[in-house]
Amino acid sequence: SDVGIQNAINVSARTGLKIHISEIDIQLNPDNTNISTPTSDMLERQRIKYRTIVKAYNALPVSQKYGITQWNVGDA
Repeated sequence: SDVGIQNAINVSARTGLKIHISEIDIQLNPDNTNISTPTSDMLERQRIKYRTIVKAYNALPVSQKYGITQWNVGDA
């Protein structure tokens, strides 16, 4: 959940260490629906999760920001 994501980032930040969010992988089709093109609802849910992560990261003190790493769109 979005609240769970925010809490995880905040709990990690309480250590005082730098925060590096790496290899973000937000599943687009968690139900593994047999489709050839993502629906607008799928894309919107994914967008909201990415936004939640970035907003929580941006709220951290500058001294604790190490970075956010996004890899390619697929493992293949």
